[in-house]
This record gives sequence, structure tokens and C-alpha cells, in this order.
Amino acid sequence: PSGLQPVNGWAGVYDSGPGQFDLGRMKLARADVNGDGRDDIVSMYGYPDGSARAQLFSGAANLALTGGAGGITYLPPGALSWGASVFLGGDWDGDRKGDLASLESRDDGTTHAGILRSTGTAFAWTKDAWVTPAAEIARTTCAGECWPLLGRAHNGGPIARRPLVVKIDNHPSARPHYGIAQADIVFEVLVEAYLTRLAAIFHSQDPDEIGGIRSGRLADRQITPMVRGALVYSGATIEETEAFRNDAAAGAYFDMDAGIVSPSPYYRVPFRPNPYNMFSRSSLLREALNRLPGGGDPVTVPAWDFLKNASHAATAGGFGSGVYAGDISIGYRTNFGVLYRYDPATRTYMRWQAGVREVDAHDARAIAPKNVVIVYTDVWETNVIQDIFGSRGLDMRLSGTGMATIFRDGLRVDGSWGKPGLYDPFRFYTRDGARIYLSPGQTWVHILPSSWQVTSN
Repeated sequence: PSGLQPVNGWAGVYDSGPGQFDLGRMKLARADVNGDGRDDIVSMYGYPDGSARAQLFSGAANLALTGGAGGITYLPPGALSWGASVFLGGDWDGDRKGDLASLESRDDGTTHAGILRSTGTAFAWTKDAWVTPAAEIARTTCAGECWPLLGRAHNGGPIARRPLVVKIDNHPSARPHYGIAQADIVFEVLVEAYLTRLAAIFHSQDPDEIGGIRSGRLADRQITPMVRGALVYSGATIEETEAFRNDAAAGAYFDMDAGIVSPSPYYRVPFRPNPYNMFSRSSLLREALNRLPGGGDPVTVPAWDFLKNASHAATAGGFGSGVYAGDISIGYRTNFGVLYRYDPATRTYMRWQAGVREVDAHDARAIAPKNVVIVYTDVWETNVIQDIFGSRGLDMRLSGTGMATIFRDGLRVDGSWGKPGLYDPFRFYTRDGARIYLSPGQTWVHILPSSWQVTSN
């Protein structure tokens, strides 16, 4: 009756304390959970391992947290795709206790409805209470007909071959790069001393020359399995090498360290100083991979989300709320800063690094991805010493959920990413939970600490 005024003033009625909740991982619904006639707030909170908890802010207690941060209901990892779900509150069975419904979109275009029925103090979870048939989304997205990491029609190409995940040096002395214009996806990842290194994924195309190839890093242990790849690199620290060997023995990916593959598919070029001069060819790498037990076996590479046609409305596929972004600036350290500038004629992003327009030295093709994706996550220093200066290696979280920014068709959308486990691809969502689809073509992905910001005009 007095308007929208905060109870107890702006200090509020409840303070969780600093750092207890990340609103980016919360999905909120209103429901009278215990049936006392007062609405409560239910927070479904997603955790990095893919699990979720329902937490109750009780209306009877001035919206104070009831039941602790552990919540009143636990959903195990994989129970639902967190990033692709929304929650609605209501009394579905008429017992005057507020229930929840979860609505989840799946990769096959179906929608799955689950019920969280209130017992008064918790929720009883019923998965797949209702499922739609495969829906309209298949008509507008590239499903089964396209290269899974590129989104373009494969036209009978060798889609079942294993992708090559090649570590490309990004030191100024290693530029310009060779072969990366033909990569389906390129990850730019922070390494020791906050330099960056590339992981170029080759699946649909095979460049004649790739370089310069450098050592592997801990993030490769998470990037390579999600594309069912073979990791192509030149050595690593003792700790990383042991981890790569163990991963390969467990079947996570194929280890193609230059130090163990024989006969070697790697060679040194005379026009670059050591250690920036190790190169290879896709043909040599695939021959070496096929010699490994199972390396040449057909694989099903999990597809990323692409629109079906390159000619599409700029606002299609989750970009209805997009804002114009012509220039994109990523503030890496000196000599590593990246600028993308949108070209409306080609619907691509021209790339500069350290003020230099990037061109593939192999075929003089300008680097111009269709999509630029920013994945914000936890990044931390490890105890692995990477160089003579004592620089510590970095590791990062690439499963669970987090915030994301996606640039496509000259527009920017801030939302979230979801990746339930090691072998799952990234999915991207708007702030309202709608799936975001990429434009067919090359994608550059930048993995950044959650505290960083990417600016665009």
C-alpha cells in the first residue's frame, strides 16, 4: 500500500555475507513451499560439478535463508542441463504447497518438463514428467548435416575422422601463424606469466603447413576430450607430461607428443629461430595418428550449436536482445592485446594482435572468424614451474557453468555457458535461459578469469 519500499530500509532483511552466492548461478522462482500462506523464494543454484541445490528463502522469516547453504533439495550431476533450464513456481497438485517445474531444452530439439513437488520442507524430484517430440529447432539449426565444429554442410566429407588439437605458439617471435585460418575452432588460453597460447582444432580442413607448434598446457586436458581429439604438441613439464600420458591411457584423448611419436611427423623450418620453428602438415599428423591403436577409428564429434544457414537474421538464434558491437577489445598483457573489428560485408570479425592485422602466413588468408566467444571462469596458478624465471603454470575450470559473452553478426549478447562434464561441448545461453546459436564458420574462444571484462563499442 505504500509502494515498492524495502522492508527495514535499504539494509534489507537478510545478509548472506560476502561471497556466499553467485547470482550468475542462481535461478529464482516464487512458491509457498510450506503452505503457510506466505510466498517464499526458491533458489535453484548450479554447482561446478553439474549438480544443483534448491535453497529456500522463507517468507515467514523475512526471506532469510532456511536450511543453510546446503539447501533443502539436492539434484545430482547430470540430473538436468543447468544452463538450458528454467524453473517456474506453482501449486501443481492443489495441496496448497508450492511446487516447481523445470523446463529443459535438449540438443535434439525436445523439451523435458520435470516436477519438484513440495513436501513442505523439501522437494521430491520427478524427472521427465512430460517430453515434447523433436521440435521446430531442427529446421533452423545445423543438426547432423554439418561439420560439428564449423556448422557448414559436410557434403559427404570425412566427418567421422578425429580432430587434431594443435598447440600453436603465440609469442611475438612465433607470429605470423601458419595454418590457423583453416581451423574450425581456435581457443586462445592464458598460460604462465599471463601470456597466451592457441589450441587450433582442425577437423573439416587439413592445412598443408601448421606452425609453430609448442608445448602442451594443463587446459589442453579439458579442451581435447570435448572434441574427441588428438593432442598435437611438443613436450611439456614433467608434471604435465605425466598427466597427458595418464589421460591418454584412460582413453580421454590421443597423445601425439613430438617426443614419442615415431616416425616423427614434425620438422624444423629454417626461417624461424628455435624454439619457434617446429612445424608439421595435417597429412603427416593424420598418418601418425592412424598408426596409433584406435587412432584412425571413426568417432562422433559432439556438435556445437550453429544456425543452419549462413544467411540468417542477425537477431536469430538467441540474439534478439543483442546490442551493436563493432570493435571488441581483449586486454591481454603488452604485445598480446587483441582487437576484433566487425566487417558487415562479410559478417566476420577482422583480428588484430598487438596492433598488427592477423594473416595466415601459409596461404595469406586474413584471420576473420564468424563468431567470437568469451568464456569467463576460475583461473588459478599451479605449482608447476614453466620457465627459468619461475613462472607458474595456470589451470582453469572448463566444466559446470559461468558467465559468457558472444559476438556474432555485429551484435553482443551477455549470458552464460554450460558444460556439464569433461566430454560435453560448450553451450551458450541468454540471461533468460534461451539457447544461443553461432553462425556457420570459424569460432575463436577466449578463456578469461571471471574478474576480467571485455569491452566493445
